[in-house]
Amino acid sequence: MKDLLDTFVFKENKIYLKDLHIERVFETYKLGFSNVQLTVLCNIYSHLECELAESIGSDEMISLTFSGTNLYGYSFIKKKITSLNSTIVLKVLETKLPDHSNYKWADRSFWNDIRFKQDDADDILIVNRKNQLVADTSKFNIFIRQPGKDLLVTPKLGSGCLNGVLRRSLIASGKAVETDLYLSDLVNKSILVGNSVRDLIPAKIKL
Repeated sequence: MKDLLDTFVFKENKIYLKDLHIERVFETYKLGFSNVQLTVLCNIYSHLECELAESIGSDEMISLTFSGTNLYGYSFIKKKITSLNSTIVLKVLETKLPDHSNYKWADRSFWNDIRFKQDDADDILIVNRKNQLVADTSKFNIFIRQPGKDLLVTPKLGSGCLNGVLRRSLIASGKAVETDLYLSDLVNKSILVGNSVRDLIPAKIKL
């Protein structure tokens, strides 16, 4: 099993959306370890939260890697949250997604490789070659604001998109629903991208 990756923001002495981060790691670990225990992961995150509260300031990003061979083994590094453009420009790329793309892995070689194709855009928007469905970007889940409604639409997991933590939160709270999205569905729509570190950011497709 490959190493797992979890990236979160630490603010107000807490791991933002901690329960959903734990949920995602638990689901990923179950792919390789049937004996993984949710309570152990909860204890790891609580211990890490206390450690971070004593060592760093607020609003810092933490990149947390769990071992794919040593159950519960982990390491982390601190990263500054860099500024982004107020609107994220996306270049569309049709490609085959790697296996288990709904889960987040420490091996980012696929995403690093396709970033070379983004040219002067800020990120790549993936269209899954297998089914022509819009999936996500190398950094964000994608959302469309429904006209006249306080509701977001986001691709189903069948698109190959990452089951991101912000995505989980918005769906659980009823602020977003899943559907199949094709590139034509994004034309003249209010597009947003987001993750649990950045929250929601306006986006547009590079023509």
